[in-house]
Amino acid sequence: MTAKITPFSERRAVSSRPGSVETGPSLEGIAIVIAAHGVPARDYPPLRVGLLMLMHFAGAITERTWFLRRWRDQLENECRWWPRTPENDPYKMAVESLAAQLSARLGCPTVAAYNEFCAPTIGEAIEQVIASGAHTVVIVPTMLLQGNVHTEAEIYETILHARRRHPTIAIHYAWPFREELLVSLLASQVMTCLGNVFPAEVPQSETLQEFQFEGKPESL
Repeated sequence: MTAKITPFSERRAVSSRPGSVETGPSLEGIAIVIAAHGVPARDYPPLRVGLLMLMHFAGAITERTWFLRRWRDQLENECRWWPRTPENDPYKMAVESLAAQLSARLGCPTVAAYNEFCAPTIGEAIEQVIASGAHTVVIVPTMLLQGNVHTEAEIYETILHARRRHPTIAIHYAWPFREELLVSLLASQVMTCLGNVFPAEVPQSETLQEFQFEGKPESL
């Protein structure tokens, strides 16, 4: 199901509160799209997933053969719109939870979108927030590392297409992530784990705080 976005004309300003990112007029008209990978639902037939991936891997052969192209498109649409529940797609539930929490933190409408296997697509999500009145769209991927085709080619091409369709809309790609932020995130997670396993040897008040993020979020 596609998330419902409240039009910007109906949104009220979000007041500042302890622990939140400062919000105000500078965020008015900004929307965020979380670009996640996407997975097939657990109860979607595995044979169809295999056929779909095989036709994607075939690339040019599929594109040149009309019945393969049509079959691929039918399978892709069926897979993306397969009914989702917490039981058959906990990944989608986690992404949507992340989107909801990010929206609450920043005070901006935030939509979860998927590169493959799930709906809405990233392109559809961009169109959705623009139709709701966004003049600035920020796409942020959940795939953090450089060197993968999803963030460097597929999502990037989707964003370029959206920019061509909407030349008056500012569409930003919040990627790549700075390596020092990723190191801090991983170090914090490791030290939290060690603190849980060896609480006496890794005191929260000293060691763990060294690995918390410092500074303020970068401006959108």
